[in-house]
Amino acid sequence: MSSKADITAILTIHREGWMVNSSILSMQRAAQYAEKNGLVIEMLIILDKPDAITEEFVTTNVSSDARIECISKGDAADARNHGVSIARGDFIAFLDADDLWCTNWLMRAFRANQADKRLTIWHPEVYLGFEGEGYIDFRRDIEDPGFNLIYCNYTSYWGSSSFGSREI
Repeated sequence: MSSKADITAILTIHREGWMVNSSILSMQRAAQYAEKNGLVIEMLIILDKPDAITEEFVTTNVSSDARIECISKGDAADARNHGVSIARGDFIAFLDADDLWCTNWLMRAFRANQADKRLTIWHPEVYLGFEGEGYIDFRRDIEDPGFNLIYCNYTSYWGSSSFGSREI
């Protein structure tokens, strides 16, 4: 892989075991789609204090085009920040091991960022929960007239799946 990338896709993994497979596949599909559209994608997997089952699953099932880094931070934010510190991309996209990306997420986020030159963090508009009863949740943009800032007092409104310039 080239030492430079347009986007570093960072997948943080802890103790999800084989369940991480869906997240890995969604990251790979999004990277392949973006690459078919002309972008260079670095896939970076951060294993943060993984249990033995998770570490074995990841190291034996992840394609060789992904870089794997094993760390002992024990904190999701610290794991993401570590990923940024070693990333080769101009843009950073975060994915947690219990989340999924649409195939076109990286490409759409990149294009949105190119169209709006402000320093912006982009988040998915729709969240689909697949555990328990499941749910579909639509999130408003902070600039949407219907957005109420009070939402941020009660929940992690946008979640950790995000895209933005490394500069941020």
